[in-house]
Amino acid sequence: MKIGKSFKVLRNLLLASCLALPGAFTSCNFLEVDDLFDDTMKFDSIFVKYDYLVQYMWGVSDLLPDESNVFRAPFNPGPLATDEAFTNYTNKDGINYVLGNINADNISGKTMNIWPSMYQVIRKCNYILSRKHEAKMTTVQDEEVTGYTHMLRGYAYYNLIQNYGPCILVGDEIFPNNEQPEAYNRARSTYDECVDYVCQMFDEAAAELPATRINENYGLATSVAAKALKARMLLYAASPLFNGNSEFYSSFVNKDGTALMPQAYSAEKWQKAKVAYEEAIRAAEGAGHSLYTSTDYMLDGYDNAEPADPVQHRLRYTIIEPANTEVIWADCRSEGAYSVQNKSLPFCNGSAYNGVSPTLAMLKRFYTKNGLPVDQDPEFPKGNSIYEVTALGEENATIGDPEAKTIRFNLNREPRFYVTVSYNNSYFT
Repeated sequence: MKIGKSFKVLRNLLLASCLALPGAFTSCNFLEVDDLFDDTMKFDSIFVKYDYLVQYMWGVSDLLPDESNVFRAPFNPGPLATDEAFTNYTNKDGINYVLGNINADNISGKTMNIWPSMYQVIRKCNYILSRKHEAKMTTVQDEEVTGYTHMLRGYAYYNLIQNYGPCILVGDEIFPNNEQPEAYNRARSTYDECVDYVCQMFDEAAAELPATRINENYGLATSVAAKALKARMLLYAASPLFNGNSEFYSSFVNKDGTALMPQAYSAEKWQKAKVAYEEAIRAAEGAGHSLYTSTDYMLDGYDNAEPADPVQHRLRYTIIEPANTEVIWADCRSEGAYSVQNKSLPFCNGSAYNGVSPTLAMLKRFYTKNGLPVDQDPEFPKGNSIYEVTALGEENATIGDPEAKTIRFNLNREPRFYVTVSYNNSYFT
């Protein structure tokens, strides 16, 4: 068994999926005064020195959602809210979408609710922007701090919009504590206003951030990442789900009757998204990003000859190779015990904890080696015969020991199957 490195990435500029739950939250203490730096340093000391300010700024990033986390609060319900995967932990909200057990009364505020943490990010960003001048920075350093902070603030609102739709725009305002009623009683801004504000934040970030990050700075936000997220935000806004969806959102209004979602369709929103995507793609290509085409089997100084099949190898290393030029913005946080990766592996005390697996329906969607659906390929076994145990055989030796046993369902499949799915006696990396 060979274990490769993995990076959770935001890499697909054309990905368009979003969850908007307009009524899924209630008022909460989202502008809490917390331990703003650490117990050994008073808050004012953050702004005495550039290095301290940068440490604090980067620390704010830890509050951002972990897209691979499917269990620990606040978690991403997406991987378990489809028929692609299943878990026996049925006390988690993601799987309960599939089971039909979610309603307004039992949706978990602790597990899915990113409202408090995102407004903590926004509040901390506002502190940085209001006091960064005290740190006596160079012009280049000031641009870095300003750009990165705008990126964080924009991304926090971006996540709020994904989860809740229209939210409360606080601008540069800073609340010293959470006892002020105006922090909770103010009206939401409209969806279009929120989208415009997020795009403004990403524009400002893109104007000040570098296009690439290397070495110890790998994973920090770049101007390319800002442009990519702006394009995705505009694509959401152009989607029929939010673009003039009066059937679903006609009653979604503020107390004064202001419609929070656009009631009229606008074709112009598609044009804005198109222009933003063209700009993002040009910026990505200019920064050296491209589709992964490497055929180099050397990684980190040792020979990674497996899997021997070149198609399988390329598909696998697209995911695990750190030098992958497809990666636009990498999340370099370590895999935790509750990440989707470690919950998908066989139990191994201290490193992997099991509990998540692909569904049979998902596995059947992979084609056969002949490029046909499993139920349309005359050479593929049918009925219960797909579950018969057999040897891998010489033809499938590239995916394991030819004498090892598995079920016929796992044999003679397309390369993506062997890259994506681990099964009894498969080659695993």
